[in-house]
Amino acid sequence: MFTEYVDYHDTGYFSQTVLDYLVGAKALDEFYGKPPVLNSVESVLAQQKTKSTNRSVLVNVLKEQYQRIENSGGKVNDLVKENIRSLNSADSYTVTTGHQLNIFTGPLYTIYKILGTIALAKKLSSAHPDIRVMPVFWMATEDHDFAEINHLNVGDKPITWNQDQGGAVGRLDIKSIQPALGHVLSSLGLNPYLHDLEQMCRDAYLKNTNLADATRYLYNELFGSYGLIILDADNASLKNEFASIIEQDIFQQHSNILVSASNKKLESLGYHVQVHPREINFFYLQKNSRERIIREGEGFKVLNTTLRYSSDELRTEIRQFPERFSPNVIMRPIYQEVILPNLAYIGGGAEVSYWLSLKTTFLKYQIPFPILLLRNSALLVDEISRKRTDQLGFQTIDLFKDPRELVKLYVLRSSTKELDLNKELTALKEILGAIESKAFAVDSTLGESTRAIYARTRNMIEALEGKMLKAEKDKFDTEMSQIFKINQKLFPNHTLQERVENFLPYYARYGHTLFETLLESFDPFGKQMTVINL
Repeated sequence: MFTEYVDYHDTGYFSQTVLDYLVGAKALDEFYGKPPVLNSVESVLAQQKTKSTNRSVLVNVLKEQYQRIENSGGKVNDLVKENIRSLNSADSYTVTTGHQLNIFTGPLYTIYKILGTIALAKKLSSAHPDIRVMPVFWMATEDHDFAEINHLNVGDKPITWNQDQGGAVGRLDIKSIQPALGHVLSSLGLNPYLHDLEQMCRDAYLKNTNLADATRYLYNELFGSYGLIILDADNASLKNEFASIIEQDIFQQHSNILVSASNKKLESLGYHVQVHPREINFFYLQKNSRERIIREGEGFKVLNTTLRYSSDELRTEIRQFPERFSPNVIMRPIYQEVILPNLAYIGGGAEVSYWLSLKTTFLKYQIPFPILLLRNSALLVDEISRKRTDQLGFQTIDLFKDPRELVKLYVLRSSTKELDLNKELTALKEILGAIESKAFAVDSTLGESTRAIYARTRNMIEALEGKMLKAEKDKFDTEMSQIFKINQKLFPNHTLQERVENFLPYYARYGHTLFETLLESFDPFGKQMTVINL
């Protein structure tokens, strides 16, 4: 395996918001805490030291959750145990990423998120030997959008888990996942690490009863040796630490007011807003449901239920049963930063964009805003695709271009005929420019007529150039087919590979060697996509 890099800007797959954030565009300064650079750690550390984090509650919850791994026959790595214990110490901190509970880890980028977080923890620990930094994966167990997490692609084969339960996905019973498990394992073929992977998946999904425990088990098997701490925040003790903010935000609607104002500013600057707040940014969580809380007259109600509360009753409910109140996308980051001694959060492009809307809400609740980092992105180029790319004479950066553009580039470069009419168009523009000047001198209205002649003539010449190119393309049928096949292989459905493919086929073939290569290649503060040539 060897690694190359392509600037995010040159890939064409990243939003202007993200690109501007990465280069420190002044327009975005007010929307985040410290810039995404290593030197920002000192400032965030200073803020964390003044923040009150109930470390003992966090450690006790983690110990209880990890006991479930051992209860189902798994093993918790000593480094993980040491990391959890060390969270009791004031000189220990976390760096965090999170994601939905996609079955079998979902798209490749979930793996990249975690590996990038592990790389960041190592980098910060090395740069600051006086502190201990641990990587954390926040399982989005309270999310209730099952349709977003119930499928994956293994190679080009889509696999779906069908079931009819409702509520928070972390609580879902996984007995019905067995057919999907069978389809997944039968799709992996014979590979060196298939047995290990098969054992991991079977243990995770057959020895546990709900999706949260199964997901924790699988991620622990994959990343426990790196000390990754996996947290399920759907917990009464942790929610109790957040209860005062839950109450404030429901009754005073700070997040709605503040995020709306931030969104308006971002839109005025020409940026796309990723999330929109509601008046109340919490759901009511029950065994098989997660429904919005809304105001109803002088009181409150839970949609799609018979539950209704007066103001006093709802305050009492929050104080006695905080675990029943589930933050939405707006308030989840606040909850995360309340319960963790966190220095940085690693998110995808959409996450970076919506975190920019949250800065004023963090300020309102006096919660330190972590260093916000874009997750590492990677493209895995198989040996056949690399060989064909080299044979066609393309560079790595060319892989990110539209295949039609590559076909044109290849034909223009390979043909013995002169197919580019740009020189002729330039000459035509100069000639008609001179004619326009003479015509204008005679009658100022004739200048527009001359420009119209140029536009019509240019269109006809470009159409002729297209016909010439098409005629020549027919001579390169094989090469054209190869270009489109390479593009479809590396950019399935015309999007980044990491958004469509799953890690399983790659792990079955390369095992932890792939993880090690990615870890060595990832720079959490970098601005480049990693290209791994397998």
